[in-house]
Amino acid sequence: MKYTLAILFLLLSLVCNAQAPESDTTRQESVLHYKMISRYRPENDEFSKGSILSNTWISLMGIYYRPYADNYGMGPLASVGFGKWFTKTPSEAEIMKAKRIGRAPSTLMAHYHGVFLAAGAGYFRDNYYGERVKTLYFRLSYLFDISSYVAGYSLSRPVSVVAVAGLGLNYGKASSDVNSHPAFTGHIGVQFVSHLAPHTDFVIEPLFELHQEGRNLVRQDNWRKYIPVFKGSVGINYNIDRNYHSADPGLDWRVSISGGGVMLSSLSGLSMSKKAGPEYLFGIGRAYSDYFQWRLSVGYAAPIWGTIYSEAGILTHRGKYMFARMDALYDILHLIGDSRRFEIAAVIGPEAGYMEKSGSGMDKDYYIGLGGGIRFLWKAFPRLGIYIEPRYTIVPYQTWSNKHEVKYSNYVDKLLSMSIGLEYVLFKK
Repeated sequence: MKYTLAILFLLLSLVCNAQAPESDTTRQESVLHYKMISRYRPENDEFSKGSILSNTWISLMGIYYRPYADNYGMGPLASVGFGKWFTKTPSEAEIMKAKRIGRAPSTLMAHYHGVFLAAGAGYFRDNYYGERVKTLYFRLSYLFDISSYVAGYSLSRPVSVVAVAGLGLNYGKASSDVNSHPAFTGHIGVQFVSHLAPHTDFVIEPLFELHQEGRNLVRQDNWRKYIPVFKGSVGINYNIDRNYHSADPGLDWRVSISGGGVMLSSLSGLSMSKKAGPEYLFGIGRAYSDYFQWRLSVGYAAPIWGTIYSEAGILTHRGKYMFARMDALYDILHLIGDSRRFEIAAVIGPEAGYMEKSGSGMDKDYYIGLGGGIRFLWKAFPRLGIYIEPRYTIVPYQTWSNKHEVKYSNYVDKLLSMSIGLEYVLFKK
């Protein structure tokens, strides 16, 4: 069977690459080449190649670090990096092909290969020993701009999707020897790069890593001799090249204010109450089209986590969450048709904050979580909209364990909120 498939593939390749005679008045290209280059891939923007700093950027990122092992908890990291995009000049044969189909040779320029070098530091917790493990890491990544490969290189594209793969070196340092070892790592993931402002991009990067044995994360009872790690990064790229992403991409700036109720359920073993508490948010966002925008929000939530009955009476304990969110909003109605008065937007994004549960005596920590929901907006006036937004948020954290063999354990809070708010367009283009 495999030989049959190989022969069919070879025959198909020969057919696709067969060319018509030079005297033929039709286009002199194969069907496959014509479809990929001429029909589906738009013209590329001009790619600057002036100096070694052309198409370069520096990056600052905050990272959520989460080993997938019960004996280890999450922790924060920060990194600084440097990246560069490269181009591949087309061959003479490729230039001749482009001319024969009436396209500029620049459409064949490969503007989707890049490299990224970063160094970072931070810590995570060893739940077994109860100690913080300081970690230092380096990474070298290959970048492949999927958006430019599929839809052509564009300086004005609001959001790009970039594939990431590479290698790294980690070193952990702690009071115990088991947590003080270097190790090589491999990673794969994707970047979502949004052009926020001239020379500035906002980046979300989920990565999955594998750590080899000898790493502070790996114990003797780990038969796999490696451990998977998730890294969720949020940061800013500043483009050193003044010609790269120099345009202002946005349509308008928007501010929003909302309030509502929030309920909490938890996996920390505490007795949970389903009673709601208040939630307040203030946000500022920027639209890149009539159907897509980013929104940065700060907020405060105080759900009731439990009710305790004692001789002094009934005591109600509240959780406190102070946080910042970065959400992407996409209007689902745009897929059906343009709507001037209504919007149903899918909402998703990370959040970072500080949590505290009064009366529990155990839960007080910083966290990095993820949330999503749906926003129903009515454009009551040209610049003012009224919306309702239900949302579900996952908050992972660590605290003292009730297990005798470990000092800390990993827990998750789940927050369900419903808010009502106003959105006002500040500067409309």
